[in-house]
Amino acid sequence: MASANSAIYEISEPVVEPVSLEEAKNHLRVSSDFTDDDALIRTLIRMARIDAEAKTGGRIFPTREFEWLPDEPMMAGEQYEVPVSPAVGVKIFTESGSEEEIDSTKYKFIKSSLAPYGKPLYAKIVPDEDLPQEASVIITAGWPNVEKEEAEVFLDSPTFQPDNTTFTEDTITIQFNRAVTGELTTGSFYINVDENHVSLYDVDIVDGRVKIRLSSTLSEGSSVELSYVSGFLKDKDGNYVMPIMKELLPIVKFDYPVVELPEVKFSTVQVSSAPDLIKSWMLVRVATLYQQRSQIAIQAGKTSNAFFPRDYVNGMLDAYTVKKA
Repeated sequence: MASANSAIYEISEPVVEPVSLEEAKNHLRVSSDFTDDDALIRTLIRMARIDAEAKTGGRIFPTREFEWLPDEPMMAGEQYEVPVSPAVGVKIFTESGSEEEIDSTKYKFIKSSLAPYGKPLYAKIVPDEDLPQEASVIITAGWPNVEKEEAEVFLDSPTFQPDNTTFTEDTITIQFNRAVTGELTTGSFYINVDENHVSLYDVDIVDGRVKIRLSSTLSEGSSVELSYVSGFLKDKDGNYVMPIMKELLPIVKFDYPVVELPEVKFSTVQVSSAPDLIKSWMLVRVATLYQQRSQIAIQAGKTSNAFFPRDYVNGMLDAYTVKKA
């Protein structure tokens, strides 16, 4: 195999990191609605990824592009090892910054692969004819991103909507601005009808709404006052319903239409397909840096493996580390 000393430059940023902000905050036991440290955590994720890429000998985790400038002309029939892995595609231009691309029929590209025992190998370029001395190679490298449908995440408490209350002769059905779940008892609510306290027979959650069955019957035109004093009502993201004190409901009618709850919105996002061991290593590294945020503590952490022996943490990177001959 021919050798070619070279310079390589990263020319694009990753669309997503292998570890998301949400995954890191969950690992750190940081509440999703606490956002003061989000910028710091994103920085630590990036630092951990760069550290992992360096420790694995040039493995690239999130997909991005690099420009490779071999110092020697690439000759026909020789094999040239692409210096980042896994390389999934290349384009060769006549020189750096040129828009003149060399026809892909003039060279072969052998993608990154795995040697026995799972050790990764670099990709190779094999020219079918001599390429220009100033040739520039644009490399696409990294584990690909995949698309995922992600539900809208709520960070605030569900809001009670009294105007969407419906009545039958013995039932009051209340709803919030989104579906709720949880545990309730007859002691969770306090109901006054025409300024008189009414005991409750049963409380249940049906299709995201709260159904309150009364021990007595309602009459059209009655005035109802509702308090939510205790319970564990929450939405799908674990945001709890705040207490409701003496909320005056609409005047009782039995023909109020049921207002549909809004559907949860989904969006298509990109996530990294980097291996789970890489993500686990990054999470450990992020947690260590987050817990030791002062510069002195970080420097001290570099000189001591007492808490995280190399075999425990860095061993997770072994299967993805490139070792050159």
